[in-house]
Amino acid sequence: MDKAVQKILKEYPCFEEGVHNKLHCTLTGHDVLPKKEALQQYIDSSKFQRAWGVNEIMKEYSEWFEDLGKGRYGCKVTKKVVAAEPEDLRRHVTGPKFIKGLPKCKLGLLHTEDATRKWSNCQRKAEVVRSR
Repeated sequence: MDKAVQKILKEYPCFEEGVHNKLHCTLTGHDVLPKKEALQQYIDSSKFQRAWGVNEIMKEYSEWFEDLGKGRYGCKVTKKVVAAEPEDLRRHVTGPKFIKGLPKCKLGLLHTEDATRKWSNCQRKAEVVRSR
């Protein structure tokens, strides 16, 4: 591989060697030719940018979210369902309810019967917090 491709792979470590001399993206499952132009075009795509943004947020906050499938995450701190979009997740983790509840959650104070009931109701209703 040339140096430009190696530089891109260092910046985005979600690629691994795949079959037939292609690079496999672990975030989206796509296979890409190991050429700078093809790799750059794929990295600029909206699907990759969305997956990369969610991945970056989940690196830091994954213990506070549960994957509910269908493009949704359940927040264990606020008991809300959040859309799996980078903007929505970023807004949620920087919001006042999450920031206020995080220290309590770390101490284990939010795992009460009332909070468990709210969480199960939230999952059942599948309310999704979307961008405004």
